[in-house]
Amino acid sequence: MRFAPEDAECPSFPGVIAGNRGKQHTNDDRYDSSMGWGKLWGSLLVGVMSFSVNSVAQAMTVSSPVVSADETQLSPQSPLQLAQQFQPPNPGSLPGRREGGGTRGESWFADGTPPIALMPESNLGLTSSEQPMLYFYLPPEVAGLEAELYMFNEAGPEEGSLTITLPQESGIIGVPLPDAIPQLSVDETYRWYFAIQVDPVDRSGDLILSGFVRRIAGDPALQQRLSTLPVEDHASVYGEQGLWFDAINLLASMRSQDPNNTQWVTQWETLLQSVDLERIAAQPLLDVSSDNQVSATVTIPTPSTLSDLTF
Repeated sequence: MRFAPEDAECPSFPGVIAGNRGKQHTNDDRYDSSMGWGKLWGSLLVGVMSFSVNSVAQAMTVSSPVVSADETQLSPQSPLQLAQQFQPPNPGSLPGRREGGGTRGESWFADGTPPIALMPESNLGLTSSEQPMLYFYLPPEVAGLEAELYMFNEAGPEEGSLTITLPQESGIIGVPLPDAIPQLSVDETYRWYFAIQVDPVDRSGDLILSGFVRRIAGDPALQQRLSTLPVEDHASVYGEQGLWFDAINLLASMRSQDPNNTQWVTQWETLLQSVDLERIAAQPLLDVSSDNQVSATVTIPTPSTLSDLTF
Protein backbone atom coordinates (compact mmCIF):
# COMPACT_ATOMS: atom_id res chain seq x y z
CA MET A 1 0.00 0.00 0.00
CA ARG A 2 1.28 3.45 -0.91
CA PHE A 3 0.95 6.52 1.32
CA ALA A 4 -2.01 8.30 -0.30
CA PRO A 5 -4.29 11.15 0.83
CA GLU A 6 -7.41 9.01 0.78
CA ASP A 7 -6.39 6.97 3.79
CA ALA A 8 -6.32 8.70 7.20
CA GLU A 9 -4.00 11.02 9.34
CA CYS A 10 -0.46 12.21 10.76
CA PRO A 11 1.89 14.21 13.52
CA SER A 12 5.58 15.54 14.17
CA PHE A 13 8.93 15.26 16.05
CA PRO A 14 12.37 16.83 16.76
CA GLY A 15 15.11 16.80 14.12
CA VAL A 16 18.56 17.41 12.74
CA ILE A 17 19.42 20.99 13.60
CA ALA A 18 18.79 23.00 16.73
CA GLY A 19 19.73 26.42 17.91
CA ASN A 20 18.79 30.06 17.71
CA ARG A 21 15.47 31.13 16.32
CA GLY A 22 13.54 34.38 16.29
CA LYS A 23 11.97 36.95 13.90
CA GLN A 24 8.36 37.75 13.29
CA HIS A 25 6.04 38.11 10.29
CA THR A 26 2.66 37.42 8.67
CA ASN A 27 1.57 35.63 5.48
CA ASP A 28 -1.21 34.56 3.09
CA ASP A 29 -2.43 31.01 2.62
CA ARG A 30 -2.60 31.09 -1.17
CA TYR A 31 1.00 32.17 -1.62
CA ASP A 32 2.78 30.32 -4.39
CA SER A 33 6.38 30.16 -5.63
CA SER A 34 5.66 32.27 -8.68
CA MET A 35 4.46 35.24 -6.58
CA GLY A 36 6.73 37.97 -5.32
CA TRP A 37 6.87 38.95 -1.67
CA GLY A 38 5.24 42.27 -2.56
CA LYS A 39 2.23 40.38 -3.88
CA LEU A 40 2.27 38.22 -0.77
CA TRP A 41 1.92 41.21 1.55
CA GLY A 42 -0.67 42.75 -0.77
CA SER A 43 -2.73 39.60 -0.55
CA LEU A 44 -2.48 39.74 3.21
CA LEU A 45 -3.79 43.31 3.20
CA VAL A 46 -6.78 42.36 1.07
CA GLY A 47 -7.67 39.04 2.63
CA VAL A 48 -6.06 39.10 6.10
CA MET A 49 -5.45 35.41 6.17
CA SER A 50 -8.12 33.61 4.18
CA PHE A 51 -6.58 30.65 6.01
CA SER A 52 -9.19 30.74 8.79
CA VAL A 53 -10.40 28.34 11.42
CA ASN A 54 -13.48 27.49 9.38
CA SER A 55 -11.72 26.99 6.06
CA VAL A 56 -9.17 24.64 7.53
CA ALA A 57 -11.68 22.80 9.67
CA GLN A 58 -13.92 22.24 6.64
CA ALA A 59 -11.06 21.21 4.37
CA MET A 60 -9.57 18.69 6.77
CA THR A 61 -11.68 16.82 9.23
CA VAL A 62 -8.82 15.56 11.35
CA SER A 63 -9.92 13.06 13.91
CA SER A 64 -8.05 10.96 16.42
CA PRO A 65 -5.54 8.41 15.12
CA VAL A 66 -7.27 5.66 13.22
CA VAL A 67 -5.85 2.69 15.07
CA SER A 68 -6.16 2.52 18.82
CA ALA A 69 -2.89 2.03 20.64
CA ASP A 70 -3.90 -1.22 22.24
CA GLU A 71 -5.63 -2.63 19.19
CA THR A 72 -2.64 -4.45 17.75
CA GLN A 73 0.53 -5.97 19.17
CA LEU A 74 3.50 -5.53 16.86
CA SER A 75 6.36 -7.83 16.19
CA PRO A 76 9.54 -6.31 14.72
CA GLN A 77 8.51 -4.49 11.54
CA SER A 78 9.87 -4.90 8.05
CA PRO A 79 10.18 -1.81 5.78
CA LEU A 80 7.23 -3.12 3.76
CA GLN A 81 5.08 -3.22 6.88
CA LEU A 82 6.15 0.33 7.72
CA ALA A 83 4.95 1.56 4.33
CA GLN A 84 1.74 -0.46 4.50
CA GLN A 85 0.80 0.79 7.95
CA PHE A 86 1.34 4.49 7.39
CA GLN A 87 -2.05 6.22 7.51
CA PRO A 88 -2.04 9.78 6.10
CA PRO A 89 -4.61 12.44 6.95
CA ASN A 90 -7.57 13.14 4.71
CA PRO A 91 -7.42 16.95 4.56
CA GLY A 92 -9.53 17.51 1.46
CA SER A 93 -8.32 20.40 -0.69
CA LEU A 94 -5.71 22.23 1.38
CA PRO A 95 -3.38 24.51 -0.57
CA GLY A 96 0.34 23.99 -0.35
CA ARG A 97 3.53 23.46 -2.31
CA ARG A 98 5.75 20.50 -1.54
CA GLU A 99 8.30 21.45 -4.23
CA GLY A 100 9.87 24.87 -4.69
CA GLY A 101 10.83 25.33 -8.33
CA GLY A 102 9.51 28.89 -8.51
CA THR A 103 9.43 30.65 -11.86
CA ARG A 104 12.65 28.90 -12.89
CA GLY A 105 11.15 25.46 -13.25
CA GLU A 106 12.91 22.16 -12.73
CA SER A 107 15.27 22.82 -15.65
CA TRP A 108 17.14 25.32 -13.44
CA PHE A 109 18.31 22.40 -11.29
CA ALA A 110 21.04 20.16 -12.67
CA ASP A 111 19.22 16.88 -12.03
CA GLY A 112 15.72 18.35 -12.31
CA THR A 113 15.08 18.11 -8.56
CA PRO A 114 14.09 21.38 -6.84
CA PRO A 115 13.93 21.98 -3.07
CA ILE A 116 11.38 19.59 -1.57
CA ALA A 117 9.56 19.54 1.77
CA LEU A 118 9.49 16.07 3.30
CA MET A 119 5.73 15.96 3.68
CA PRO A 120 2.84 13.73 2.65
CA GLU A 121 1.30 14.57 -0.71
CA SER A 122 -1.63 16.17 1.10
CA ASN A 123 0.76 18.86 2.49
CA LEU A 124 -0.54 18.12 5.99
CA GLY A 125 1.35 16.41 8.79
CA LEU A 126 0.03 15.68 12.27
CA THR A 127 2.16 15.74 15.40
CA SER A 128 1.94 15.01 19.07
CA SER A 129 5.08 17.07 19.63
CA GLU A 130 5.14 20.57 21.09
CA GLN A 131 8.05 21.57 18.86
CA PRO A 132 8.17 19.50 15.69
CA MET A 133 10.96 19.79 13.17
CA LEU A 134 10.33 20.40 9.48
CA TYR A 135 12.55 18.63 6.94
CA PHE A 136 13.66 19.85 3.54
CA TYR A 137 15.75 18.49 0.70
CA LEU A 138 18.17 21.12 -0.65
CA PRO A 139 19.74 20.70 -4.11
CA PRO A 140 23.29 21.97 -4.85
CA GLU A 141 21.95 25.12 -6.52
CA VAL A 142 20.75 26.59 -3.20
CA ALA A 143 23.86 25.76 -1.14
CA GLY A 144 24.89 28.65 1.10
CA LEU A 145 21.80 30.77 0.44
CA GLU A 146 19.63 32.23 3.18
CA ALA A 147 16.17 30.87 3.89
CA GLU A 148 13.29 31.92 6.11
CA LEU A 149 10.64 29.85 7.86
CA TYR A 150 7.33 31.59 8.61
CA MET A 151 4.60 30.12 10.81
CA PHE A 152 0.92 31.11 11.10
CA ASN A 153 -1.88 29.55 13.08
CA GLU A 154 -5.41 28.95 11.87
CA ALA A 155 -6.83 31.78 13.96
CA GLY A 156 -4.72 34.43 12.26
CA PRO A 157 -1.13 35.63 11.85
CA GLU A 158 1.46 33.97 14.07
CA GLU A 159 4.37 36.13 15.18
CA GLY A 160 7.20 33.74 14.42
CA SER A 161 9.82 33.37 11.75
CA LEU A 162 13.33 31.99 11.56
CA THR A 163 16.23 32.84 9.24
CA ILE A 164 19.00 30.33 8.55
CA THR A 165 21.97 30.07 6.22
CA LEU A 166 21.73 26.85 4.25
CA PRO A 167 24.67 24.42 4.32
CA GLN A 168 27.29 24.38 1.59
CA GLU A 169 26.26 20.97 0.34
CA SER A 170 23.12 19.29 -0.91
CA GLY A 171 21.08 16.97 1.26
CA ILE A 172 18.29 16.98 3.84
CA ILE A 173 18.10 19.33 6.82
CA GLY A 174 15.76 19.65 9.79
CA VAL A 175 14.53 23.13 10.67
CA PRO A 176 13.14 23.98 14.14
CA LEU A 177 10.20 26.21 14.93
CA PRO A 178 10.92 29.89 15.64
CA ASP A 179 11.51 30.85 19.28
CA ALA A 180 8.45 33.09 19.07
CA ILE A 181 6.34 29.93 18.98
CA PRO A 182 7.50 28.07 22.11
CA GLN A 183 5.09 25.22 21.40
CA LEU A 184 2.23 24.31 19.13
CA SER A 185 -1.20 24.34 20.73
CA VAL A 186 -3.18 21.11 20.81
CA ASP A 187 -5.91 20.83 18.15
CA GLU A 188 -4.65 23.87 16.22
CA THR A 189 -3.51 23.84 12.62
CA TYR A 190 -0.51 25.92 11.55
CA ARG A 191 0.63 26.86 8.11
CA TRP A 192 4.32 27.22 7.37
CA TYR A 193 6.22 28.82 4.50
CA PHE A 194 9.86 28.12 3.71
CA ALA A 195 11.36 30.80 1.46
CA ILE A 196 14.82 30.35 -0.08
CA GLN A 197 16.34 33.67 -1.16
CA VAL A 198 17.93 33.19 -4.57
CA ASP A 199 18.37 36.96 -4.91
CA PRO A 200 18.17 38.96 -1.64
CA VAL A 201 17.53 42.15 -3.66
CA ASP A 202 14.70 40.76 -5.80
CA ARG A 203 12.58 38.55 -3.56
CA SER A 204 10.12 37.80 -6.37
CA GLY A 205 12.42 34.96 -7.35
CA ASP A 206 12.29 33.20 -3.96
CA LEU A 207 11.79 29.45 -4.02
CA ILE A 208 8.74 28.87 -1.83
CA LEU A 209 7.50 25.70 -0.17
CA SER A 210 4.47 25.57 2.10
CA GLY A 211 2.33 23.16 4.03
CA PHE A 212 0.41 22.51 7.24
CA VAL A 213 1.14 20.97 10.62
CA ARG A 214 -1.46 20.11 13.23
CA ARG A 215 -0.77 19.07 16.77
CA ILE A 216 -3.05 16.49 18.36
CA ALA A 217 -3.28 15.48 21.99
CA GLY A 218 -0.97 12.74 23.17
CA ASP A 219 -2.55 9.33 23.68
CA PRO A 220 -1.58 7.66 27.00
CA ALA A 221 -2.48 4.26 25.54
CA LEU A 222 -0.13 4.91 22.63
CA GLN A 223 2.70 5.81 24.99
CA GLN A 224 2.04 2.68 27.01
CA ARG A 225 2.16 0.58 23.89
CA LEU A 226 5.42 2.17 22.75
CA SER A 227 6.97 1.45 26.16
CA THR A 228 6.49 -2.28 25.55
CA LEU A 229 8.15 -2.26 22.11
CA PRO A 230 11.76 -1.88 20.98
CA VAL A 231 12.56 1.50 19.47
CA GLU A 232 12.99 -0.18 16.07
CA ASP A 233 9.21 -0.70 16.01
CA HIS A 234 8.22 2.82 17.04
CA ALA A 235 8.22 4.33 13.54
CA SER A 236 5.74 1.67 12.43
CA VAL A 237 3.45 2.51 15.33
CA TYR A 238 3.63 6.22 14.56
CA GLY A 239 2.93 5.38 10.94
CA GLU A 240 -0.20 3.38 11.61
CA GLN A 241 -1.41 6.20 13.86
CA GLY A 242 -0.87 8.69 11.02
CA LEU A 243 1.86 10.58 12.89
CA TRP A 244 4.04 11.62 9.96
CA PHE A 245 6.36 13.97 11.82
CA ASP A 246 6.77 11.63 14.76
CA ALA A 247 7.82 8.85 12.41
CA ILE A 248 10.19 10.90 10.26
CA ASN A 249 11.76 12.70 13.22
CA LEU A 250 12.41 9.45 15.04
CA LEU A 251 14.07 7.96 11.98
CA ALA A 252 16.10 11.14 11.36
CA SER A 253 17.27 11.14 14.97
CA MET A 254 18.21 7.46 14.88
CA ARG A 255 20.06 7.88 11.58
CA SER A 256 22.02 10.80 13.00
CA GLN A 257 22.97 8.82 16.09
CA ASP A 258 23.79 5.62 14.24
CA PRO A 259 24.45 6.47 10.56
CA ASN A 260 25.86 3.02 9.74
CA ASN A 261 22.80 1.13 10.93
CA THR A 262 21.20 -0.22 7.75
CA GLN A 263 17.87 -0.82 9.49
CA TRP A 264 17.36 2.89 10.11
CA VAL A 265 18.46 3.75 6.59
CA THR A 266 16.06 1.21 5.10
CA GLN A 267 13.12 2.39 7.21
CA TRP A 268 13.87 6.01 6.29
CA GLU A 269 14.04 5.28 2.58
CA THR A 270 10.88 3.17 2.70
CA LEU A 271 8.96 5.90 4.51
CA LEU A 272 9.92 8.50 1.88
CA GLN A 273 9.12 6.10 -0.93
CA SER A 274 5.64 5.63 0.54
CA VAL A 275 4.88 9.32 -0.11
CA ASP A 276 6.43 9.42 -3.60
CA LEU A 277 9.72 10.93 -2.43
CA GLU A 278 11.91 8.07 -3.58
CA ARG A 279 14.04 10.39 -5.71
CA ILE A 280 15.45 12.01 -2.55
CA ALA A 281 15.23 8.99 -0.23
CA ALA A 282 18.96 8.26 -0.49
CA GLN A 283 20.07 11.86 0.07
CA PRO A 284 22.28 12.40 3.14
CA LEU A 285 21.04 13.94 6.35
CA LEU A 286 23.08 17.07 6.97
CA ASP A 287 24.27 17.99 10.45
CA VAL A 288 23.83 21.75 10.32
CA SER A 289 25.73 23.81 12.87
CA SER A 290 23.78 26.32 14.94
CA ASP A 291 26.31 28.88 13.68
CA ASN A 292 24.42 28.79 10.39
CA GLN A 293 21.31 30.15 12.05
CA VAL A 294 20.55 33.84 12.26
CA SER A 295 18.32 35.22 14.99
CA ALA A 296 16.41 38.41 14.30
CA THR A 297 13.42 40.34 15.56
CA VAL A 298 11.04 42.09 13.17
CA THR A 299 7.81 43.91 14.03
CA ILE A 300 4.74 42.27 12.57
CA PRO A 301 3.71 44.42 9.56
CA THR A 302 0.45 46.30 9.85
CA PRO A 303 -1.62 47.53 6.87
CA SER A 304 0.02 50.96 7.16
CA THR A 305 3.52 49.48 6.85
CA LEU A 306 2.93 46.83 4.19
CA SER A 307 3.62 49.26 1.37
CA ASP A 308 7.05 49.99 2.85
CA LEU A 309 8.20 46.40 2.51
CA THR A 310 10.57 45.84 -0.41
CA PHE A 311 10.61 42.07 -0.22
